[in-house]
Amino acid sequence: MTKHCPHYTRSGPHYTRSGPHYTRTGPHYTRSGPHFTHSGPHYTRSGAHYTRTGPHYTRSGPHYTRSGPNYTRSGPHYTRSGPHYTRSGPHYTRSGPHYTRSGPHYTRTGLHYTRTGPHYTRSGPHYTRSGPHYTRSGPHYTRTGPHYTRSGPHFTHSGPHYIRSGAHYTRTGPHYTRSGPHYTRSGPNYTRSGPHYTRSGPHYTRSGPHYTRSGPHYTRSGPHYTRSGPHYTRTGPHYTRTGPHYTRSGPHYTRSGPHYTRSGPHYTRSGPHYTRTGPHYTRTGPHYTRSGPHYTRSGPHYTRSGPHHTRSGPHHTRSGPHYTRTGSHYTRSGPHYTRSGPHYIHFGPHYTRSGSHYTRTGPHYIHFGPHYTRSGPHYTRSGPHFTRSGPHYTRSGPHYTRSGPHFTHSGPHYTRSGAHYTRSGPHYTRSGPHYTRSGPHYTRSGPHYTGSGPHYTRSGPHYIHFGPHYTRSGPHYIHFGPHHTRSGPHYTRSGPHYTRSGPHYTRSGPHYTGSGPHYTRSGPHYIHFGPHYTRSGPHYTRSGPHYIHFGPHYTRSGSHYYRGHLWTFIVEVKNTTE
Repeated sequence: MTKHCPHYTRSGPHYTRSGPHYTRTGPHYTRSGPHFTHSGPHYTRSGAHYTRTGPHYTRSGPHYTRSGPNYTRSGPHYTRSGPHYTRSGPHYTRSGPHYTRSGPHYTRTGLHYTRTGPHYTRSGPHYTRSGPHYTRSGPHYTRTGPHYTRSGPHFTHSGPHYIRSGAHYTRTGPHYTRSGPHYTRSGPNYTRSGPHYTRSGPHYTRSGPHYTRSGPHYTRSGPHYTRSGPHYTRTGPHYTRTGPHYTRSGPHYTRSGPHYTRSGPHYTRSGPHYTRTGPHYTRTGPHYTRSGPHYTRSGPHYTRSGPHHTRSGPHHTRSGPHYTRTGSHYTRSGPHYTRSGPHYIHFGPHYTRSGSHYTRTGPHYIHFGPHYTRSGPHYTRSGPHFTRSGPHYTRSGPHYTRSGPHFTHSGPHYTRSGAHYTRSGPHYTRSGPHYTRSGPHYTRSGPHYTGSGPHYTRSGPHYIHFGPHYTRSGPHYIHFGPHHTRSGPHYTRSGPHYTRSGPHYTRSGPHYTGSGPHYTRSGPHYIHFGPHYTRSGPHYTRSGPHYIHFGPHYTRSGSHYYRGHLWTFIVEVKNTTE
């Protein structure tokens, strides 16, 4: 076999192909190019958006016409007839030996089940469901709802937010208690034990056969690698990395740091901001020069040449097998469509469009403009500002009147009735399976919570809040007020204005003293010690591995300002201004 690239020449026992983009001859079929012509024993196809003839079926184009022994279909979007079923369109009508369906959105009768709709009523041997939002009964399980009650041979679940018992595990809630053969977990936020690993909490301690980790934020040991913390040190068979921010060595590549130097079998890169050499391409920088088998580009802002297309720049000129474009802003010709410019003319197989604020004709719909006139199989709209009719809904307008199978809405500002809720207005009255609300400004009742107002009283399974300005209690935290007292598994804070303690950091007050795994800060207004840098204050002194900055208003030296001549220019301009 012989192969030459880019982008193609191939010869071999199964077929021969040359290039761009296609020509193939071989024992199974022959294809030439752009974009299509195919002849072979199974079928013959000619152009981009179809024409196909063969023993199984015949299809012509856009977008559909098919005839054959299995079925016949014409188009947009549907009409099908055949021995399995018959369907016409938008969006549904189907009849056949398995079932019959009409549409929007549902009515189905058949062997397996019968469904009417919208938003449920189903009956059949597998289960029966009424709806919205739930009531189901059948041999696998029974569910009422909303927001749970389920019973069946696999498990039983009541809700909110949890009680479950069954073969695999038992869970109560809120927010956790679980026991079962796979693991046992209690809560908040963590304690787990089981055959795979054991974890306690906050935020980490884990031990198991795969690895052991303790916490904040890192220490890990195991057969794959060992890592300690902040932010990095890793040793293992794949690579070794220390930190901050980089040093890595291993069989795939070696990288040192800030910000770049890399060497390895795939490519070599040095830094800021670019120089790369390797078998796929070579790039130097800033901002561009690239050469390789796929394309060659020089820069700013554009010049590109390659087998896929050629582009020069600014702002455009492109030529290639898919299309040709010149510029500003537009002229394009190609196999899928032709467009000229400003702002619009488009000719193509899917549609034709002329001007900027519309005129469009095509098989899917016709639209003239401004601001609206549209007709097509999905809906018809005239305008401005609204009149629409179609199978999904009808709307007149402006500022509402809508009717359809999902809901009806008249306006201003509200009256709605439909499957999920009913609302009248102003400013509120709503009733439905999720919640009921009356108004102003608040009274709500439902399975998630009950709230009255103004400005607060809420009770529910997640928390209880009375107000003003605060009293809250729940499984995540307890907060009394004013202006603060909070206790919970994540942190504890008292007040005024500050005292906090927790696993992430500790802070006292005013205005600052904080210590934690990432840094330590005292106050006013600044001292910061940490692994990334050290800062003292006012208003600046910073030192660290990436750069050093003194102030006011500027002195900086370090790896990011490798572009020394540009940095010198900035300093000179600043000094002159001062």
